[in-house]
Amino acid sequence: MTLIKISIALIALYYSGQSLAFTPTSITNSFTARTSASASASSIDTTRTKLYATAENKSFDEECDVLVLGSGPAARAIATLLSSKKKSNLDVLLADTNYDRAWPPNYGIWQDEWESIQKLYGDEFGIDIGEKCIDRKWQVTDCFFGGSFDIPTTNRYRLDRPYIRVDKNALQDNLSLDGGYRIVKANHVSDAMGINLYSPAGSLIHDEDGSSIQLQTKGSDSADVSVRAKLIVDCTGHETNLVLKETKKDDLPPGFQIAYGALVTVDESEVKDTTRIGPYFKEAMTLFDYRTDHFKDETSLQKAENAPTFMYAMPLEGNKIFFEETSLVARPAISFQECKDRCFTRLEHLGIKVVDIEEEEFCYIPMGGPLPAKDQRI
Repeated sequence: MTLIKISIALIALYYSGQSLAFTPTSITNSFTARTSASASASSIDTTRTKLYATAENKSFDEECDVLVLGSGPAARAIATLLSSKKKSNLDVLLADTNYDRAWPPNYGIWQDEWESIQKLYGDEFGIDIGEKCIDRKWQVTDCFFGGSFDIPTTNRYRLDRPYIRVDKNALQDNLSLDGGYRIVKANHVSDAMGINLYSPAGSLIHDEDGSSIQLQTKGSDSADVSVRAKLIVDCTGHETNLVLKETKKDDLPPGFQIAYGALVTVDESEVKDTTRIGPYFKEAMTLFDYRTDHFKDETSLQKAENAPTFMYAMPLEGNKIFFEETSLVARPAISFQECKDRCFTRLEHLGIKVVDIEEEEFCYIPMGGPLPAKDQRI
């Protein structure tokens, strides 16, 4: 389960010491003023380079203020906010060949944080992401830390702070409403070779007025799509090929959050107390179960102590519950299989009998690592 805050992305592009504000007029005026100042400051022939002339004289399949690459929660949130008629009203184009693919992860968040996001979206941008995007709500949150620091394994810590499970399908639909951003089902084909230099040659070109990028649709009838944008925002994730990272000697490689999750149905035919599933109360969301008493041999226990994982439990309707065994961060990463094995070992120890697995989730989140290199236009 990924803990998310979908908030406003404050994006600024610094070029020649000047930032761009997000209104169509200010973006245009900013570039125009800078170009005029540059031209008047010198009597030298300012004939553009051949590379820029290619971009300047070409007709494009698509033109926009902002091009957003990707279509996950971050991409759609940014595209939705920047194209909001109430606030920014920019012409935003979102590009991803997998735009129609359902989001696989499950999302959870503290209720008070969700309400802050809901209010911000509604008040500032006129976008409703309220109750229809909430799948389940718990008034309390439980944690188990027993087995360490002489804490009994039966001890439960309860937080009087409500937690919600986001309806990922409703949220995806809500950030895909008609009348906002436009969509092109294509991906970029560029690889960053240096700061603002890309391969293949000509696939991505920057100049003082914006950027020209070549996209490509997928399938047997794939086609090139040329796009002209004043700003490009890359939301394709940690493994992006468009953004270079800083190369400092003291930079550590990223750690990784790895998790295996399963939405399951459990057998309650012989259970007397149906207010709980094992030790997990149905009225509560269990945020952490870090107990290790389900490891019966010293080797497995030592392995778990060196690379700990915890159970995350979200009781849903009846005897359905979402379990997730999570490695919060490890370097190197724990394998998905290790998380899955620990999950079912824990459930067996707790006497929880799984009779059906409705869906599985494999969560991979890079944590930390070097920052993006400075002076990049993406």
